[in-house]
Amino acid sequence: MAPAIFLLALLCTLPTAVSYALISREIPSAGSAYTWLSDSLTPEIGMWIGTLVAAMYFFAVILQPILFGCSSTTF
Repeated sequence: MAPAIFLLALLCTLPTAVSYALISREIPSAGSAYTWLSDSLTPEIGMWIGTLVAAMYFFAVILQPILFGCSSTTF
């Protein structure tokens, strides 16, 4: 069952990876969502989205063990 779940996750995230690769080819920069939105819209929107993406990464690391029932003592 686990390989099927990983395959499903791959299929769900593959379009995002492809779109990031296409954008990176056109706009090569060290940043990602922040830089691209700052250049295309306004720096304020870029800062807002960059903050949201950073928060998403942080909460994904904190909430993933809680959501899947792992205690912090097992790490």
